[in-house]
Amino acid sequence: MIRKPTSILQANVNHWARAQDLLLYTITEDRFELTVVSEPYRVPEHPDWITNQTGSVSVVRGNHTNSATLRALAQGRGFVLAAWGELKIAGIYAPPSWSLIAFEKMLSKIHKKIAPATNNQKMLILGDFNAKSSAWGSPNTDPRGHAFAEWAASLDLRLLNNGDTNTCVRWQGESIVDLSWASPITQQVGKWEVLEGKETLSDHLYIAIHLRRPGSHTPRHPLRTASTNIKEERTPPPGRKWAVKRMNSDLLVAAARVAA
Repeated sequence: MIRKPTSILQANVNHWARAQDLLLYTITEDRFELTVVSEPYRVPEHPDWITNQTGSVSVVRGNHTNSATLRALAQGRGFVLAAWGELKIAGIYAPPSWSLIAFEKMLSKIHKKIAPATNNQKMLILGDFNAKSSAWGSPNTDPRGHAFAEWAASLDLRLLNNGDTNTCVRWQGESIVDLSWASPITQQVGKWEVLEGKETLSDHLYIAIHLRRPGSHTPRHPLRTASTNIKEERTPPPGRKWAVKRMNSDLLVAAARVAA
């Protein structure tokens, strides 16, 4: 029997109601078992939703699954940490308006929560960091990118992002700010992909992470340190000045039904 991999979705709905409605429809329709969503429009009081102190990032368990329950472990400004079976999930959202000091303060708090666990527990750290670095395909590295790369290295985290597909597409330009990380022993990641053809009604694209179940023959996704992919700073390649995604009328109708 072929066993379907566990699917985890990573999203940012930009605090927009219709984008969240569409996300909930996508979670149900495509049977994602767990979702990390940055900037949710609303956070329902439900055991399958665990959010941080300010409601800026949530971990959501799919309502169609009979998998392990979701438990809150820690909640702070910009992050939430949850347990889902043997897997620990950290959801992170660092607004671009934060100063570098505020960003580093958040990283320090997360470090204290997860440092003892990263070497001997399976963990995924997912979110919108608003940090740019050549280590994950950005054309240049900003101060946040430097700070975050050093932080990830201190925890020996492995980067799942591969290639240089932009995860945020807006009229001002495109960027890679949505990142996925794993602890060294998280070896069951089978595939990581940016869902470029999936409408989100947000300026962020969905990211899907597929975990290999025991007994699966799915090839393992390569895990690497941030330094593995560091490139020389380069001039941004020529590309689209305006990024206008085509709207899928069927999905818009579905989203409207969910909202209703």
